[in-house]
Amino acid sequence: MMGDKLLRLHQDQLDPRTIADVVEKLASRLYYHGHPINRREAVSDLGLSWIEDAPADVADAMWDLQDAYRQDLELDKHFNPILEVAEKFGCLPSLRHRQPVRPPPFSSTCSAPTRPSALSRAPGSTRSR
Repeated sequence: MMGDKLLRLHQDQLDPRTIADVVEKLASRLYYHGHPINRREAVSDLGLSWIEDAPADVADAMWDLQDAYRQDLELDKHFNPILEVAEKFGCLPSLRHRQPVRPPPFSSTCSAPTRPSALSRAPGSTRSR
């Protein structure tokens, strides 16, 4: 449905039959939603003949933008959300500027906020908001 709506934005380049073919190919032959479709695939596999390479200055600007995102979001660094939270609440010493070492055992005295579980409430008790 969404693919159909987006492709209808290009009605000047696509007739309804081509739109239906492209949607069918995307829905039944490409099973992974995270697969980025490059320009070559868009032209050869999906029949989107008006797709063309960006001019060199635009392509360079896109790569510069991607590089800025990579640096700003630190995409080259390993991200471990468990360690991030453990460090934030004092469960582990900071490991940021050290060589990779075996982390110390988890501390049961960390200051992370706890949330009562459903098992810890008495039967029949109501939950207050």
